[in-house]
Amino acid sequence: MRGALPVALAARAAGVEALILPRENLPRRASSTACACSAPGASRKSRSNLEGKAELPGASVDVARLFAERAKDDVDFAEVKGQAHAKRALEVAAAGGHNILMVGPPGSGKTMLARRLPTTLPKMSLDEALETTKIHSVAGTLPLASLVARRPFRAPHHTISDAGLIGGGSYPRPGEVSLAHGGVLFLDELPEFRKNVLEVLRQRWRTAS
Repeated sequence: MRGALPVALAARAAGVEALILPRENLPRRASSTACACSAPGASRKSRSNLEGKAELPGASVDVARLFAERAKDDVDFAEVKGQAHAKRALEVAAAGGHNILMVGPPGSGKTMLARRLPTTLPKMSLDEALETTKIHSVAGTLPLASLVARRPFRAPHHTISDAGLIGGGSYPRPGEVSLAHGGVLFLDELPEFRKNVLEVLRQRWRTAS
């Protein structure tokens, strides 16, 4: 079920005491520490429960362990040797939440440095992880029973549309800007992006700031 986490958090805010969700949604759903959850294997079990004929088993997930397992980074900024000026610029950008433009020939290490930028940011708290996971849950970009516990790194291709970058479309979905929430949005080969896409990004940046 797409969007199970936002549903669970909204239910908690509304004072709902229990939810019935598919078993595959349990870890993601339980990580919200919202309300009690049951996971039937078939709809007839849910019907029997609602009719008062049977009880459904509750869900129990070790949220701390689930969060810790997914909080480990695949790469490390410390792996970069040399590039002192570039690393210093990235550290300043990370500390101040600034944008940064990297210019250099192919193979000079721009993408390598950018992919390691999220590891210089503070580790996500559980609340931050839940907030980011809600976005990815609605977008359907996560496997079921998953949790975003690391700073996102999004690197869309330069052929992306303005709706794909900012969000929207015939069936509105979060764009790459939203999916990069709490992390890094990397626009590789920036001049290759279409003018209208960059213009929409500029307008959104002005609105956000």
